Amino acid sequence: MLRDNISDDIKKAIKKANMIVIRYSNNQLTNSKPCNQCTDILKKLELKYIYYSNNNVIIKEKVKFLETEHKSQLNRTFYKKYK
Repeated sequence: MLRDNISDDIKKAIKKANMIVIRYSNNQLTNSKPCNQCTDILKKLELKYIYYSNNNVIIKEKVKFLETEHKSQLNRTFYKKYK
């Protein structure tokens, strides 16, 4: 459904795209791996690769193989409030 509202040219560009997510705190790279909902969206968009920071390194991963159980703070708060 998400990709249905996007033009063919943009779909082609997204499939070739990479995303970089870096989190820097206290003079080091910290965990910036996307949460489970963001991961689902990235997979639906069919992005090629994602680069994210974790424990002072940059990790490159194919989006189609990206797995996470992490729920964002917003996700946890929303779930708790509207459960």
